[in-house]
Amino acid sequence: MKHLGEPFYSIKEDGIGLGLMICFNIIQQHKGTLSIESEVNKGTSVEICLPLD
Repeated sequence: MKHLGEPFYSIKEDGIGLGLMICFNIIQQHKGTLSIESEVNKGTSVEICLPLD
């Protein structure tokens, strides 16, 4: 969890680790927030909040 969003970090063999970082940047440019909560053997929740203005 602590490495999420870092460039070039991926647990996939074929991954380049840029996807989530790009998402973070796009959301941030729109003055939004992204939060991730994860619990082993239960699942992961991702919340994206963007302002209406």
